[in-house]
Amino acid sequence: MALASAAFWAFGSALVKNVTPHVSALYISVVRVGCGALLSVLITAMLGQIGLLGDTPLRVVGILLGCSLAVMLGNLGFVRAIALDDVSRVFPVTNGLYIMFSVVASVLFAGETLTWYIGVGGFLVLIGIYLLATGQRRQPVGPGGTPPRIRLLAMLIGGAAALSWSIGLIGVNDAMKYIEPMPANVIRMPFMAMMLTAMAAVRGDVRRYQVSRQDIVLMVLSGLLAGGSSITFVAALKWSEPATVAILNSTAPLFLAPLAFMFLHEHATWKVMAGTIICVAGVILTFL
Repeated sequence: MALASAAFWAFGSALVKNVTPHVSALYISVVRVGCGALLSVLITAMLGQIGLLGDTPLRVVGILLGCSLAVMLGNLGFVRAIALDDVSRVFPVTNGLYIMFSVVASVLFAGETLTWYIGVGGFLVLIGIYLLATGQRRQPVGPGGTPPRIRLLAMLIGGAAALSWSIGLIGVNDAMKYIEPMPANVIRMPFMAMMLTAMAAVRGDVRRYQVSRQDIVLMVLSGLLAGGSSITFVAALKWSEPATVAILNSTAPLFLAPLAFMFLHEHATWKVMAGTIICVAGVILTFL
């Protein structure tokens, strides 16, 4: 389920790559999370589990809402960080801190025993992510590059995003003791959709974006995949430990790399090849 969550997220991200140049990340997030929320409600209703929401303790509802807010802020922080600096620096650092924070929190608060193969597997996944993130051939951003002060700010924002994601991870893991994955997602996703919609309404400049029918279709499909990613993520926490889920859920670049070659016409490099192999080795170790 954790690997499926990473794959869904990668596929959904690839779909909106060509939309991002002319539509802001906030408005894309509104559509994606809104579609994901609708998917969660429909599947939960089809499974006959909507009634379980009435049996959910208020404490658990509060935890899920708080975790949703933490994850949403983390996502927005990550987008801001990569807007300030090169994604090849921000992405590996943010994901590395997310894995580190999650593993430490899992040991301290979730009672997970950290085995050597989980530790080595997480380290290999981190190296693989770094190689995958830095392996794409990019055009120079300018003669001066990113100023050190802005680079430091981007790293700090990325670190705060990683901490927010880890808080959300541990919180949802605690809530999973008292609720099933689908009802939990019905609480999480609509709340995030409402918060993002409120932020977009406050911003109030949606009319300046030129959105085509193809853009809308891509955002909706991406949102359905994002909903699938959220559902499988919560299910993974129901059936596994948070440190393991964090490591496996961080492998989205592993799935994104072949999509970039096949559909986005990006070129393979030795870093991408090596990163893929190392990432797979880390995943295998995590399963031991």
